[in-house]
Amino acid sequence: MDIECAKRTNEETPMSEKLPNLNFRSFDAWIEFHFGTFKEMGKTLGLTDKRVNRWYTNNPKHFYSILPELLKHTKSDADELVELINGRVRDVETIKAHKRNVIGTTKGDA
Repeated sequence: MDIECAKRTNEETPMSEKLPNLNFRSFDAWIEFHFGTFKEMGKTLGLTDKRVNRWYTNNPKHFYSILPELLKHTKSDADELVELINGRVRDVETIKAHKRNVIGTTKGDA
């Protein structure tokens, strides 16, 4: 299911069943609020905690593949969740770019 389809599904959920936009600033805070831990998140969604951790750490875009389930289990706003995942994607890309630059510079200086 793509992001737009998940958003449409979210729009069809009655407002009384949705949580208000809680204005989380990070995907990590959102996960902690709704699940507590990666382990509990994985358990709830039928994934291993290692997979959740790997997705979060290395490629958060994988969370789009389970967006409908995330929305169903948390009653979150789709736009808010997509923005939080996008923020984590940007963070991971920035960290990876920095590591490439630091490691590349270090090797070149040696």
